[in-house]
Amino acid sequence: MSVVVPGAGRDESLVAKTLFGLEGVLADELRLLGAKDVKTVSRAVTFVGDLGFMYKANLMLTTALRVLRPIHEFGVLTKEDLYRGSLEVAWPDWFSPDSTFVVRCSGAHPAFTHSGFAALVVKDAVADSFRKKFGRRPDVGKENPDIVIDVRLTPHRAYLSLDSSGHSLHRRGYRQEVGAAPMSEVLAAGILRLVGYRGDRPLLDPMCGSGTFPIEAALQADRMAPGLFRDKFAFQSWSDYSEDLHAKIEESVLKKGREGLAPIFGWDREAYMLVKARKNAEAAVVDERIQWKRQTFIGSEKPTERGLLVVNPPYNIKIQADTEALYRGMAETLHRGYSGWEAWILSADREALRRAGWDIFKRIPLKNGDLDCDLVGIRIPE
Repeated sequence: MSVVVPGAGRDESLVAKTLFGLEGVLADELRLLGAKDVKTVSRAVTFVGDLGFMYKANLMLTTALRVLRPIHEFGVLTKEDLYRGSLEVAWPDWFSPDSTFVVRCSGAHPAFTHSGFAALVVKDAVADSFRKKFGRRPDVGKENPDIVIDVRLTPHRAYLSLDSSGHSLHRRGYRQEVGAAPMSEVLAAGILRLVGYRGDRPLLDPMCGSGTFPIEAALQADRMAPGLFRDKFAFQSWSDYSEDLHAKIEESVLKKGREGLAPIFGWDREAYMLVKARKNAEAAVVDERIQWKRQTFIGSEKPTERGLLVVNPPYNIKIQADTEALYRGMAETLHRGYSGWEAWILSADREALRRAGWDIFKRIPLKNGDLDCDLVGIRIPE
């Protein structure tokens, strides 16, 4: 692969990273946005698009963690190979010596006992590239860098990319308050897409915590781009960044918004959690779209005749709970009070799920952080 150089107006190969199990829904999102040559790989989707599409992807994708711009790949046997290959990139063409940067490395290679060591080798190559041209080098900024260089190692090759997102895209910018076990916004958005939510039917999270499911549902129903809440993307520090193009893309994205009609309900038994949820919803400008209520789910009845229930109950891991008793109570509540509804439950306690006594019609393996989970669809009798 030849070294990619900065430049707008041409199509490039790009990569969007995601969580395990969400590759398919991310691929669907990219196709709907207009991406070309979309292909799923493990925890990522490759596609083709130009610079403007990359801006749009960062603004609009709900199930991506970050969008990478590959710029070089080469064979690696030794640390010297990694240094020389990294030095082949004209880094001063990509960003200013006044920028701060960080190198993040993943993967494994027999020449490196730790990914951090490989990152240091690439960092040295970047620094030397700038010293050769300017006599000085950009500073490393670990906390809030302008530029993020992504390095992926395999046993024989290195893949260098610029991370166009910077901070992970799950950090939408609206989350002001969290509970004891907050769910990733990307995971919540992906689950909503996996269960077929399109904003056209009522949705309830009866254990909403800090409100991630209802807020992400409101954003999807209203076609609000989650990236609009972000203060900064890493691509804004690239040498080929176009402020005018970025502004046009943002304006186009804003025009796609609408106000959904189906109600969204967020319940929790703890009043203080509803306070957190409302603060987050206010920051996301969707508080008026969600009907909040202090309500215990066990023994409750459906708020509308038909709808979709999505819930992430305690697993007895970060939040202590008798999951078997809780899940049995949930099953009884669904069977008695929620006829005509469809329910989806995410849990890492597979044994408690099995013993609850509900009729599971679908099971989707996912990861919630480092926990292996199942998203299960529950069939509720009419």
